[in-house]
Amino acid sequence: MTEYLGLGESDAASRWIGIRRHQAVGVMLGIGLSGDWLLRGARRPLEGLLGLACLASALPLYAKMTGAEWVAVITRYLFRSFWVHVTLVTSAEGLQLSARGQTRFCGFRLHHRGRLDLAGQDHSLSNSLAVLLDAMSSADAAQHVALHVCRVEDEFVSVLSLPWGTTPPSVWLRSDSSIGEVIEINRAESSADLSFWLLERWSYLRAPERLLAVVRISDFSAARSDALLEAVQSGTSSQSVALHVHVVGTSQARRVAERAVHRHRSDVSAQGAVGFRRTARSERALERLREREVLVTSGRALLCVAVYVTVTAATRDELERAIEELERVANLSGLRCDRGRGRQALWYCFALPGGPGW
Repeated sequence: MTEYLGLGESDAASRWIGIRRHQAVGVMLGIGLSGDWLLRGARRPLEGLLGLACLASALPLYAKMTGAEWVAVITRYLFRSFWVHVTLVTSAEGLQLSARGQTRFCGFRLHHRGRLDLAGQDHSLSNSLAVLLDAMSSADAAQHVALHVCRVEDEFVSVLSLPWGTTPPSVWLRSDSSIGEVIEINRAESSADLSFWLLERWSYLRAPERLLAVVRISDFSAARSDALLEAVQSGTSSQSVALHVHVVGTSQARRVAERAVHRHRSDVSAQGAVGFRRTARSERALERLREREVLVTSGRALLCVAVYVTVTAATRDELERAIEELERVANLSGLRCDRGRGRQALWYCFALPGGPGW
């Protein structure tokens, strides 16, 4: 829908009066506990500390994450297994991928000359994919589509993963073996079946003979929509770009679009009631939500989109330099990157073809 609505801030995180729900809960609990501690004659230090902890948990910290979110990330990182087993099995119907989740899909390789351009200049290719997504949205069940662009030796490889039984556009040819090329492990193997282990660290993954780090493009609001991923995809040969699209079913898409408009109107009314004025930013956001609701009602697909960039290197220093270069290029293009500290294994599984774990 970017062609119609323009890019804006992600609405994945539900907000209430400008803040997320867990922030509102933390602020209300913190004020309540701290106020009760101050007004009581016999003060209990534990109550005051809990109040301050609740208030601190609602404060935004690094990468737009609050204190409560960072506590949750660290806790999950410490108490889950650091080993991840990835298995890719080929069958007559297609591929089955297991990695902290299981998914079944078919792989298709783009038949093209030269480098695939994700900047929006190849209108015939992008329009054919848009038609495919609109057709998939007519089903009640949600479906997942992933587009991967990577460089194998001196050639760019573009691979599309679709659910079993889905017919791709004519320029995409069935090639399950190409899936092994976009996975950053054992590219030299000729077999389509793969099985390997990854060891998760705080900011990267350790694989056989190489290190990997997954970076998510978290903000597109300042990017030029006509050249969204052009600079990112044309980087060094040590990275690959994965564009994942989760197609929401028709009935759920309409409910989501309607609730989003209602929630935003309620937030604006609540802000006006306490004295905050309506800004141009809020007006534009409401306009985009209304346009999206109209398009969904007319049969357009409602999509959950995520972009992951997998960076590989032989050493920690090389990996860090490659990530810094990626962040520099992304920032110049108006994109914001998230390093995914404490979530590298999860993000690697999300970035795999088929999106296991979504």
